[in-house]
Amino acid sequence: MRPAAPALPARLRRLVRKKPVGAVAFFIILALAIAAIASPLLAPYDPLEPNYNALRQEPSFAHPFGTDQIGRDLLSRIIYGTRISFLVGVVSVGVAVCIGTPIGLIAGYFRGPTDELLMRIIDAISAFPSLVLALAIVAVLEPSLLNVMVAVGVTSVPIFARLTRSQVLSLRERDFVLAATSTGASDTRIMLRHIMPNAASPLIVQATLGLGIAILAEASLGYLGVGVQPPTPTLGGILNQGAPLIERAPWLSIAPGVAIFTLVLCFNLVGDALRDALDPRQRKG
Repeated sequence: MRPAAPALPARLRRLVRKKPVGAVAFFIILALAIAAIASPLLAPYDPLEPNYNALRQEPSFAHPFGTDQIGRDLLSRIIYGTRISFLVGVVSVGVAVCIGTPIGLIAGYFRGPTDELLMRIIDAISAFPSLVLALAIVAVLEPSLLNVMVAVGVTSVPIFARLTRSQVLSLRERDFVLAATSTGASDTRIMLRHIMPNAASPLIVQATLGLGIAILAEASLGYLGVGVQPPTPTLGGILNQGAPLIERAPWLSIAPGVAIFTLVLCFNLVGDALRDALDPRQRKG
């Protein structure tokens, strides 16, 4: 057993060599996550405190990203806004996984009427464009951080339900599942101990990609004015406030736009790297 210990570090080193862009993206995400967690310590100014002596100042040494319409430091607001983005991303993907995975697992394993009923519910949710459905949920529940996380999570449920179902339909006919069935193992044990561990890899990759999608959805809701409400700084809200002044004060739109772009791109790159790392066919290559 001892010689197998270096297997994971060796695999990680191979992954870094094969996917250096994914590794760089991971460390960027890690740095941004640390900055978001430590935002009260790292932000140079209070993101909510106006400074009427520094209205719409261009980027400078004192304010690297400039200031907004009422003199608030844009760098501080983006740091705090990134924390909201990470929070919404993690919680909403968690909601989608916790709801969608059991639905797909039960539908794929039992099939028949159970599968038909659950999948038709998923089809009904999928019939609405994700952003429109999120807007409707937030409008009904009223805009708040919690409701935004719920809305974004619900719109992602069909993705995880369908992915889990497809994996279960493939795995339930495999020899190790048939062997467990022949030994008298219960349906619950077969699903949790035999099927789910083998279906986890694509779900991990989808969850990573889903973080980027959730961050983009939260930014879209904030830009439309139905996300987390002011004065809480969010990347979409900052972008919304800067859009009318894009010609006179472009930094108000460029800084939050670049922040959103960087987060989503890095999660996509990490997801692609994980997909290759967890794919047995890629490892054989």
